[in-house]
Amino acid sequence: MRRPVTGEVHVHYGQIHVESDPDNATPDLSEAFAGQSGGLCGAAVPGALWLHTGLHTGNVGFAVEVHDEAPALDPVWEDVVEVSFHPVSERTSLVQWAGEAAWDLDLTRTDYRVRYRARGMDEGRELDTRVDGEPQTDSYLLQFWPAPPSPDRVIRQTSRNAAYWHRCARGLPPPPTTEERAETERLARRAEERAAEERRLHYERWMWGGQLPSEGLRGARESNVLDLLRFDSDLVHALDAAGPDVQRAVALLAARRACEAASLTDVPGSPRRSPR
Repeated sequence: MRRPVTGEVHVHYGQIHVESDPDNATPDLSEAFAGQSGGLCGAAVPGALWLHTGLHTGNVGFAVEVHDEAPALDPVWEDVVEVSFHPVSERTSLVQWAGEAAWDLDLTRTDYRVRYRARGMDEGRELDTRVDGEPQTDSYLLQFWPAPPSPDRVIRQTSRNAAYWHRCARGLPPPPTTEERAETERLARRAEERAAEERRLHYERWMWGGQLPSEGLRGARESNVLDLLRFDSDLVHALDAAGPDVQRAVALLAARRACEAASLTDVPGSPRRSPR
């Protein structure tokens, strides 16, 4: 048995967490406890544990143990629950509220059974906030050992505070199935893809003077069309819609007018002056 955490930890809002997913934020309470019978250790979201304490703010006694097999029950603990847990990354940590501090638990990526034991929850709840110099009111022990997944259960209930959280958990709807989670993620990705496409089209409309370009114009971005676009975007789109014959005629006319303006119409090889 090893103890990666021992002593006291700081809690806020009566909670502390175990996290192993670096890409996802801590789940909210309804997600963490969805479908559970116990309300002290929320394990409904893969890779995360939500742990309730009696004390709202301050230091509580806290230890984490990692065992090779299920440890014996100790009657000194007033409230005891069990859940199953599987880390989703190589790093699993005990994390204070808002990430103020963290302790590496050094867990392997395998199935664990977790036992959360509490003592003095009602005293902690009554104190609410513990400041320096005040005696410790509540303490907790979080134990891990390898075991296949199984439903959560309440082993012992003594405090009023634990009873309250158990009732809250039992009133929550069941967690989504794997298929429902996958569908939710698919819909979220699809919505983000649509939003990204809308942002791209909005930028493209702005860049091309308020309307989307044809594929031909998109392919001509490296030519002088962008200079003409800044001069008169409506003319660019009108020329694009007019077709190749009109475009060639306009190009010839533009070249002739440029030569006339530069007094180059009599230079050999320049476009001939148009008949008056």
